[in-house]
Amino acid sequence: MDDSALQYGSAVPVAFSLARTEVDPVKREAKISAAFELAERCTSEIRTVSYSLYPPLLDELGLNAAISIYLEDFIKRSEMKIEFEASDDLGRFSMAAERALFRVVR
Repeated sequence: MDDSALQYGSAVPVAFSLARTEVDPVKREAKISAAFELAERCTSEIRTVSYSLYPPLLDELGLNAAISIYLEDFIKRSEMKIEFEASDDLGRFSMAAERALFRVVR
């Protein structure tokens, strides 16, 4: 798994510490803005990791829809060609089985 959330999270306190020591108000504001941007990236990465581990759509729409939506996003990001076929009447499995199958695909 990508460790960028950890890297961003670790950099946030350092960035704020650097901003705190800056004397020039313009440079201080720029450093504070940069620190906030790191924090926002960290939050976004955590959200992405959390979603990819257990997407809410898995509960709401089932395995077939969750995999389809995950792959659509993956295809956009990776520009890979992927085809996914599943029966429309696939039905539901236990939550543990659906989670495990989703993680296999991911």
